[in-house]
Amino acid sequence: MIEFFEFVFYKVYKQYTSWGERDVPGVYALGVITLFPFMNILSFLFFIFSLLHIKSYDSGKPIVFIAFLVVFGLNYYRVYKIVTIDKLLEKWSKVERRKEKRLGTLMFVYLILSILFMGLSLVR
Repeated sequence: MIEFFEFVFYKVYKQYTSWGERDVPGVYALGVITLFPFMNILSFLFFIFSLLHIKSYDSGKPIVFIAFLVVFGLNYYRVYKIVTIDKLLEKWSKVERRKEKRLGTLMFVYLILSILFMGLSLVR
C-alpha cells in the first residue's frame, strides 16, 4: 500500500510541475496522499456512527482537523526525511510502462470508490 501512495505522490507532483508550479507541488501531493486515506477512515467512522444512531458530528471537528494534521505530518516526515523526495521521484520515473499503467488505473478506481464511499456514508 505504501508503494501505491508513493506512486500517487509521484503522479500528483509531476502533474503540478507540468503545469508550471515550482513552489509547492510537494504540498499538493502530500495533501492528496493524506486526504484520500483520511477520507476513507472518516467514511468508515460515519458509517459506524449511522449504525449506532450517533447524530452529532459537530463535536468531533477539532479532533478531525488535528488528526488530519498529524497524518499530514507523518506523511511529510516519511516523504521528505525518510525516503527523500529525490529518491522517490527517481524511483518512479524509471518504473516500467506496464506497471505505471496498472497503478494509474488503480489510482483512478481508488479515487472513484473513495468519493462514492464517502458520499454513501453521509447519506442517512
